[in-house]
Amino acid sequence: MPLVDAPPRIITVHATSTTEEWLPLLYDCAAQTPGLLLSRTLDITSADISLRLTAPNIPDAIIYKIGEIELIVVGNAANPVISLSKSQLVDIYEGKINNWSQVGGNDDDIQLWMYAQESDLQLAFSEILQRGRTLSSLAWQALNEKMVRQAISRDVSAMGLISSSQESDEFYILQSLGKYPVLIVGKTKPQGLLHSLVACLQEE
Repeated sequence: MPLVDAPPRIITVHATSTTEEWLPLLYDCAAQTPGLLLSRTLDITSADISLRLTAPNIPDAIIYKIGEIELIVVGNAANPVISLSKSQLVDIYEGKINNWSQVGGNDDDIQLWMYAQESDLQLAFSEILQRGRTLSSLAWQALNEKMVRQAISRDVSAMGLISSSQESDEFYILQSLGKYPVLIVGKTKPQGLLHSLVACLQEE
């Protein structure tokens, strides 16, 4: 009787827009794990594992750190304001400062870009800087980093939060918020093939 190869185990993975750059590493590790296939899903609730910046409020979630990413607040390179203090940054995000002239720039309204409250970038920003403070109601809301980068590159008065991997010559780094952990989150303790995948990610 001929031997039949066992079907591969399929693990579903979700990545936020900020952690997408880690997917190639994830797929490389999967390729090094015989019998394992990855399938990406847009539904984070159905994923076996997820790549994100902030730990979810899920009982018994298993969380591992697999790397770090730097979060930066940037402005258009043509803006004469090339840096902001953290106190100025907080005042801008709280709506206490809304014109560039208040921080040494031109007399132009600050076009502030933020993300939805559930976005991992916005959650990370809140943990680092806001800590429960009320955010400005005048800010524009972006769907992802790409939208923020495009808005800032087109508008000298715009500013917003991105990851350092998305930095460009079109931007000035107004303030670095430092390194933030990239996490892999699972619903259960990794065993077998999934354990090998997580171990590979932590070694890279």
